[in-house]
Amino acid sequence: MASEIKRRFTDTEMQIVRETDLLELLTHLGYQVKRIGRYHTTAEMDSLRIKDRRTWFRYSQNTGGDAITLVQQFCDKTFPEAVEYLLTFNGRARDSPAKAVPSVKRDEVQKPFTLPPRNTDDRRVFAYLRKRGIAAQVIRQFMNSGLLYRRNFYSRFVSSDLTIPLSGGSSFQVTPP
Repeated sequence: MASEIKRRFTDTEMQIVRETDLLELLTHLGYQVKRIGRYHTTAEMDSLRIKDRRTWFRYSQNTGGDAITLVQQFCDKTFPEAVEYLLTFNGRARDSPAKAVPSVKRDEVQKPFTLPPRNTDDRRVFAYLRKRGIAAQVIRQFMNSGLLYRRNFYSRFVSSDLTIPLSGGSSFQVTPP
């Protein structure tokens, strides 16, 4: 009876398991995943098709489904074992302790965040951002306002804003020491 209760899964756990990225899972299991048109497959089983990274179908055996059925089929596990495996794969193992939130000691004074010293020459940061298609006027505006510069001794860019988005979806971030 106790093992039966332990095997029940919450709706949140089931949602996490159902949203497992099958491409990452197959790579984790040792398969070579490759893209073919709108679908993905593996080098080992060309009849396997993965659609939308969440569902799969194996034409040679006329079977398919979600991440749970994939683990059941390919790892020879029962439903509860497959769900436990996927929870662990997603970093949500049931028997692992809850992640502790780091706390600041009350008697310890937190240092104020300060930016590192500025380099006298900003040519490298300017050239780097120009190569990536950012307009010179935009770069100068950020540099003149002090929002973007190159720090001393390292080839890292610094911003007083925590995140400055750049072209291509990338961004530079400053993390407090």
